[in-house]
Amino acid sequence: MRIIAADSGAAILKEFQPAVLIASAAVLVEEPFREASEALTRAVFLPVESREEIVHEISLCRELLMKHRADVVHVDISLGGTDLSTATFEEVEKLIPGRVRKELKSSLEILLQQAEGIRQTYRIPVLAIGKDSMPIRIAELTAGAHAVLYMIERASEERRAYTVGLPHACELRLHEGGLCLTSLLPAERNVRGLAPCPADKLRRVSITQLNNPLVRGFKAVLIKPV
Repeated sequence: MRIIAADSGAAILKEFQPAVLIASAAVLVEEPFREASEALTRAVFLPVESREEIVHEISLCRELLMKHRADVVHVDISLGGTDLSTATFEEVEKLIPGRVRKELKSSLEILLQQAEGIRQTYRIPVLAIGKDSMPIRIAELTAGAHAVLYMIERASEERRAYTVGLPHACELRLHEGGLCLTSLLPAERNVRGLAPCPADKLRRVSITQLNNPLVRGFKAVLIKPV
């Protein structure tokens, strides 16, 4: 099975609290479902409370589908695997918990239009499966790795330090000339997201990884220009 999935990951931290979401990613994942075969990423820099990232995520899925065949698309909304490509706005709205319905409402119509377009063009479903999806976890880690890359570039250009909050239960490692976010969960051994990063970029900054003191299970990366 070939799955395209999208998610967003990593945030600029202010006093170890997430303030600005950095990146979104769409990934093509194939067996054994440990990392992306192909990926598209985008720097979004959105307020974490906006929930607008879902629009970027579905857009990246459509871009990836233009280049690579897939059997299904997974999106990061937990609605029990509802197929958004055939569901109505009213049906989906009823499934969304009240506390997030207002936040998602402005993006939901765009999401459903894009999902319907995917069904019409590629004849595949778009499932609202959320964090239960392993490909979405891989998309989250891939987005997080690219977020660190974007902030390395930004810290170097602006000559200022940034603290980046990583996705849940992962750590940053260097990997064959790039950045790697590896899952720390016992059931996700060797699950990772990658971002290419030339050595000359890494030499322009110092990178320190530490535990987030306010939230267990999350690590932060302090990036300083040198």
